[in-house]
Amino acid sequence: MSKVAIQIKVVDVPEGWMWKELRQIIEDVQASTCEVKTYEFHAHGDSIVFQTKCDDLGVKYQVVHESDD
Repeated sequence: MSKVAIQIKVVDVPEGWMWKELRQIIEDVQASTCEVKTYEFHAHGDSIVFQTKCDDLGVKYQVVHESDD
């Protein structure tokens, strides 16, 4: 079985309710914190959910690392 690791850096951290929505996704999928504002997702679908929510909220992000061992 392959291991997936997708690191996403939130460029502009939103305030208030938008951050709470993003934080809830991070907690629900048990993403790891790698660096400041950088989160590692262990399932491709989880990272897509997070990226889609960022897009919906207008939050800038960057995929900084993606690996599939």
